[in-house]
Amino acid sequence: MATSYFTKAKEAVKGRFGVNLLEDVLCNRKDRVLLYSDSSETTKNLELHVILGSLTTFGFLERASITTDELFSHFDGNNQYAYVAGRKEYYDYVKDLFYQRNHYSEVTFPIRVNGKRIWLSVEITPYKEFGDLVLYTIKDRTELMTEEEQKWLRAHTDSLTGLFNKYTLDYHYGIRSHRDPLHVIYLDIDNFKDVNDTYGHYAGDSTLIRFANILKSHESEYNRFYRVGGDEFVGLFFEDEAYVRRTVESILKQTKALEAETQLEGFLSVSIGVIKATHKSDLIRKADMLLYRVKKEGKDGYLYEVEKV
Repeated sequence: MATSYFTKAKEAVKGRFGVNLLEDVLCNRKDRVLLYSDSSETTKNLELHVILGSLTTFGFLERASITTDELFSHFDGNNQYAYVAGRKEYYDYVKDLFYQRNHYSEVTFPIRVNGKRIWLSVEITPYKEFGDLVLYTIKDRTELMTEEEQKWLRAHTDSLTGLFNKYTLDYHYGIRSHRDPLHVIYLDIDNFKDVNDTYGHYAGDSTLIRFANILKSHESEYNRFYRVGGDEFVGLFFEDEAYVRRTVESILKQTKALEAETQLEGFLSVSIGVIKATHKSDLIRKADMLLYRVKKEGKDGYLYEVEKV
C-alpha cells in the first residue's frame, strides 16, 4: 500500500511540477547524507558507505565511504556541552550513542574540518528485518546548534560572575562524587552586605565579579567553583590535602589584595570551610558548618576537616 502512494505521488509531482520526485527532490537534499553500514562487522572502525548525498556537504573530499575512526578524528571537544559535562564524558556519551546498533538512536555533536566547525545530527536506524543493515542519516544542524549551545551555557552558569550555578553544582556532584580524593570547599564573603549598604549594589556586583575571577584562576577541567547564593560559593576539588590547602590559602591572600586594591579596607575578606570526603554524606552542608565556625571565630580564614560519620 505504501509503495502505491509513492507511485501516485511521483506521477502527480511529475505532472504538476515537472520534476522527478525521487531523483530531483528526495535524492537531491544538500544538507544531509544517507549512509549504511554492516553491523556484523566486529571492528569498532566501521565503514559507512554513501547511499545519497555527498560527504563534501561536511567538508570532506568526495568519496564513496568514510570510516568512523576518521569521522571521530574530527570531533570538536571545544564546545559548551563538553565544557559543562567534561570533555571525556561528552565524547564517550556521543560515541556510545553513535555505536548503538540495537535500536534507533539520535545524537548531535560538532566536528571540525578544514578549520570550520559543523554540527552533525546523526540518526542511526537498524533494520533487523534485513539482517545487519544499519542506516545513518547525517544532517548539518550548525545554525540551530550554535544558538542551542549558548542557551545550554546560560542555563548552567551564573549570569553575573560566569561561574557555574547551583544547578550545575548538583549535576557535577551527582556524576563526580565517586571520584577520589574529593574536597568540598564552601566560601562566603565576609561583611558583603556592608559593601552593598555603604558603596551601593554596583560596587557589590563589581566585587562579586572580581572575587569570582580569583576563583576561576584556580579552576581546571574538574576542579570547579559554583555560585550558590548572593555571596556564597562552593568548590568541588579532586586533589590531595596539600593542594587544596594551598588553593584556599591563595584565595585568602588574593582576596586581601583585592580589598586593598578596591579600597574596601575592613569590608572585604572571605571565610572558608573545607571538608575532605570519606563517607561522602551531606558534604556541602558539612563544609557550610565549618565555614560558620570560621565566622564565629573572627572570619578571614579557613577550617579543614576530614569527614566524620
